[in-house]
Amino acid sequence: MITFPRSTTMERSPFTSAAAILGAAIIVTGSIVMYGFYEVKALSDAISVTGSAEREITSDVAKWTIQITRSVDLSGLAEGNRAMTNDLAAVQTYLKEKGIEDAWVTVEPVAMDTMYDYNQGGRASGYTLRRFVKIESSDTAKVRAAAEGAGVLLDRGALASTVSVEYFYSKLSELKQQILADAMADAKARAQKMVESGGGSIGNLRSASMGVLQVTARNSVEVADYGMYDTSAEEKKVTAVVRAEFGIR
Repeated sequence: MITFPRSTTMERSPFTSAAAILGAAIIVTGSIVMYGFYEVKALSDAISVTGSAEREITSDVAKWTIQITRSVDLSGLAEGNRAMTNDLAAVQTYLKEKGIEDAWVTVEPVAMDTMYDYNQGGRASGYTLRRFVKIESSDTAKVRAAAEGAGVLLDRGALASTVSVEYFYSKLSELKQQILADAMADAKARAQKMVESGGGSIGNLRSASMGVLQVTARNSVEVADYGMYDTSAEEKKVTAVVRAEFGIR
């Protein structure tokens, strides 16, 4: 009887292959879990918080703009110019009565716009004469009072009206540094409280970014993505926001 030698290579059963694949999968899965664990641990080594601070301020500069205007026909320029001169004199008299000093007043030159009649083919029909008088002072109360009573100019025949009364704060740059420091302190306090509740403590500041400054009327809730500076209110509120990241011990 002829016998053949047994092969030295054992045939693999399907069960053996499945076990090998399963073992490899467990190893890969374990690696992924471990990677995820270390990634989460790394992320937990820092905390990002937002801090804010507010200051209430009173404007220390007022700017009042008055417009004098006259409309005349094509032959009425000389007459209109005389009327503008009389209107300016009435405005200047009123300002002196209200205690507005000459150094606070800027009188701009007369500007002229041509008017057109489009019912007549767009032909020139006359002119509009305009002149601006601007008053700027740190005596905000005096400027405000004068602006509030300026309606009397119409009673005196002067075609003068208020364009705007604006209020500014001249020390905003100095305040900005102080309020940002307050906002950063608020961010640190928030981070400390959050981390301490979990039994840890915060480490060094890793990064910080400043948001836009919001200068609004005192009781306003308006904000703008690009920041805002309200000039209509004499009493204002300044809000600063910072975002900070701290390490965790």
